[in-house]
Amino acid sequence: MRFYTIYFSLILSTIGTSLHSQPLERKDIPFFVNSRQLKYPMTGGINNAQVNQGDLNFDGILDLLIFDKNGNVLLPFIFNKKTGKYDFMPEMARQFPRVLDWVILKDYNKDGIIDMFSSSFNTQGPAGIEVYKGTNVNGFLQFQIASIGREKYNILYWPTGGNQYTQVPVDYIDYPSIDDIDHDGDLDILTFTTGGSYVQWFKNISKERGWSLDSLQFILQDECYGRFVENGLSSEIKLSPTSDSCASYFMKPNNQIRHSGSTILSCDLNGDPLRDLLIGDVSNNAMIGLFNGGSSTTAWMNKEDNTWPSNSTPINMNKFNSAFEVDFNLDGHLDILVAPNQRYQSENINNLWYYQNKPINNKPNFTLTQKNLLIEDMLDFGSAAHPCFVDYNQDGLTDLLIGTEGFYSLNNSRDPRLVLFKNIGSIKSPQYELVDSNYINFKQFGEGINGTSNFTPSFGDLDGDGDLDMLTGESQGGFFYSENIAGPGKEFVFKQAIYDYFQLSARSYSVPYLVDLNRDGLTDIVAGSLLSNNDINRVPCGSFYYFQNQGTKNSPLFDPDYYNSPNTNCLGNIILQGVGSKVYSAPMFYDANGKYLMFSGGLLGETSVFSHIEGNLYNKFTIEYLNYGQLREGENTHLSVADIDDDGVLDMVVGNQRGGFSIFSTTYKTDGTIVSSNDVHKYEFKIYPNPAQHSITFECDQNTTSGILKIIDLNGAVISSIAINDLNKKTLDVSNFKSGCYVIKFQSGTQFLVSKFIKI
Repeated sequence: MRFYTIYFSLILSTIGTSLHSQPLERKDIPFFVNSRQLKYPMTGGINNAQVNQGDLNFDGILDLLIFDKNGNVLLPFIFNKKTGKYDFMPEMARQFPRVLDWVILKDYNKDGIIDMFSSSFNTQGPAGIEVYKGTNVNGFLQFQIASIGREKYNILYWPTGGNQYTQVPVDYIDYPSIDDIDHDGDLDILTFTTGGSYVQWFKNISKERGWSLDSLQFILQDECYGRFVENGLSSEIKLSPTSDSCASYFMKPNNQIRHSGSTILSCDLNGDPLRDLLIGDVSNNAMIGLFNGGSSTTAWMNKEDNTWPSNSTPINMNKFNSAFEVDFNLDGHLDILVAPNQRYQSENINNLWYYQNKPINNKPNFTLTQKNLLIEDMLDFGSAAHPCFVDYNQDGLTDLLIGTEGFYSLNNSRDPRLVLFKNIGSIKSPQYELVDSNYINFKQFGEGINGTSNFTPSFGDLDGDGDLDMLTGESQGGFFYSENIAGPGKEFVFKQAIYDYFQLSARSYSVPYLVDLNRDGLTDIVAGSLLSNNDINRVPCGSFYYFQNQGTKNSPLFDPDYYNSPNTNCLGNIILQGVGSKVYSAPMFYDANGKYLMFSGGLLGETSVFSHIEGNLYNKFTIEYLNYGQLREGENTHLSVADIDDDGVLDMVVGNQRGGFSIFSTTYKTDGTIVSSNDVHKYEFKIYPNPAQHSITFECDQNTTSGILKIIDLNGAVISSIAINDLNKKTLDVSNFKSGCYVIKFQSGTQFLVSKFIKI
């Protein structure tokens, strides 16, 4: 018990003194669409899923890990034995290393614990493979990078001769196959050659050499695995007529450039012992099935299905698809899931296809069962969700408006819009219902050859009539102005939106926020943008535009030249971190008792917080945080803050490029101060029995109001979250919990009650 005692002392100390430095806590809020409550509303959406399977919580049952290549986000789904469904467990993502581009889960050392393979290109430099070894630490899955012990980089190598080695090559845009190709008990690697025409087989020689499976030693066994070649200019594949010769290159017309990008899945498509292949290509909306007529040591792909599966509904998704072999329904038969692999402008609606394996005569039979697997229970608006808290109907409850980049489909069309969720709960317990999927018909501005997208709404009283008008940014950098003519205290009624408001521009992907920044009684405009800014002397100076309102209360006036004082494109002298000049700044302000806090999302997915703003617009703001809350929501984050449940603590909704959003409880009170040890751990529960086997009862002799009770495991994952009206006495079934120690935390407003128990 010594470990647990120390651990809980640490966790309680952390809760009491350093809340602001910890990952933010997700809120569990009901969302309804068409009167149906969604099971996974706030996953953040899915654009480019890579689906793997493994036992993530050591309960003997296979779970799912989805890696979204768009934003490099890990989404763990744990199979629930009671419900027969998967539960989204976002906190478990922190058990995994930060990885980029692609992920494969396999148990390479046969120790019963899943391991992880991933791209090394954007982490270490070479286009290769890095490996993370899975370990069981007190019942929780953790990873450490495998020590390869060769050459400069910690990646997989193969010998080229003369005691020279080079990396096993995998282009970061590709997806390789890691599988026991020759059925010898260790994992091999299939990857396309540089240039992408032939598949190479890197054979794992650990078993043959009598080495441990941890050694991860490979040789280039076959430079033309399967004896086929892919066209350098299309997805066309040429098969060899014999198993002892490789198919010849396609003739390439002059001045034609070789395309790059292929995916491979080694799998069983026809029920024989040999490994077949599913091939995806950057130029193809389908996938090609190749059938192995050779042997386990000499593969020969002698049959192809270029619209796999031609006996069912063929894959037809935009574009560059990847396939994944998992037993999704845990019936003992391996199914095939398919998703687009291209990071941008690929299909982002109905984009996780489920081909269920329903064997016939003991042979695989893949039938398209669903095109929106898991996504049907998510809030996913395609790409780029830009949420904004606002009380649109003036009923005292905080509603939610989402601007989007829109849906992409087979014809590359976009469908951007504003999406409105009404708060149908109470002031203490928000619940949201979709009430308008095309609010004030903003979809019209995305149509036609001059259509735009990436709508980013903000609200403020621009014309001084006491109600909130709307200013909306868009991809070309301009602004739509929507005048609210309803009057104070009434549900918003907008005039037709006017584009190119005062000809203001933030160059591209404008993100406005309406705020009286200089405290003169007039509403100003602060705007983020895709790009960082230079001053008039072309010196990099900031990531935010400030357009000062130079009109009157009822007649706003803005100068579009941001170099003209009092305007500036160097507000706060802040340059956000990004990639090159791309930062995707997304500002918003919170007025805490007369002092502004500025929050911003950004390209890298980090939330920045700044202070020292009043009277300091043309000097450097103070940096409070550059990665507030340590969020892992993906790229191009866009946020809004408000106290949506009247608990005295600010909540933050965070949208991302994947097309969805999540809501977190911050560590800021509504007065701008940080939740401190005075607010935490003020009372304790009585818990019995403790340790417990089947159930626990907890009592509190303090007068408590309604709140949220959470049970948290040693890794910080929320195992259970329950709305409580009265905490005087409560019994909870813990029979299905794993053995170990748990924190119980009850929050009501800014007050926390914290204790612990042990499950045996």
